[in-house]
Amino acid sequence: MSAATDRENRPSVPADRSTVPNPDTDDDDVLPELVTDQTIELLLRGAKGLVIVVNVVVMITFVMLSLGFFLHLVGASPEAAFVDWVYRNTERAMQPFRGMFPVQTIDDRSVFDASLLFAAALYGFGAIALHAVVDYLSARVRRYHRRAQRAALEESRARASMTPRATESELGEPPARHPAPSDSTSE
Repeated sequence: MSAATDRENRPSVPADRSTVPNPDTDDDDVLPELVTDQTIELLLRGAKGLVIVVNVVVMITFVMLSLGFFLHLVGASPEAAFVDWVYRNTERAMQPFRGMFPVQTIDDRSVFDASLLFAAALYGFGAIALHAVVDYLSARVRRYHRRAQRAALEESRARASMTPRATESELGEPPARHPAPSDSTSE
C-alpha cells in the first residue's frame, strides 16, 4: 500500500477539533494546528499565575508560623487579640506537624515548639521552590514571546522583500538631473 492510499484511508480530523488526534499516526501537520506558540504561551502564563497564588499562600503561612514560633518562644499572652489570632491561624498549617517533636518549656510562660519551627522551615523551603518554578515559567513565557516577535519580524521582512518594486517606466519620467558644476574657471 502506498503512502498516498494510506493517507486516504485514515479518518480525517473533524473541523471543530473537539476530538484529540491519534498520537500513533504519522500525520505531522495536525499537531501544529492544535498546539501553537500562542497556546503554549497562554498555558504557561496560566500556570505561572496559579503558582504565584499558591506561592503567596505558602509565604503567608510561613510568616504566620514564624510569628507563632516567636510568640511561643517569648511567652506572649494568648488573651491578647493579635496573639490569639496568630495561634488560631497557625493551627490548620500545624496539623500535619503537631506532636512531631516534644514541646520544651523554657519558663512558666515561654515554650520552645520544635514542631512549629520545623513546619515554618518546611513552608519556607516550599516557598523557595515555588519561587524557582515561577522564575522558570517566566523564562519560558519570555522565550515564547521573543520567538513570536522574531517570527512576526521575519514574516514582515519576507513580505517586504516579496513586494514588487516600481520601475522607472511605471513611475513616469525620471527625476531631472542637474549638471554638476564645472571646476574650470574662465579667465
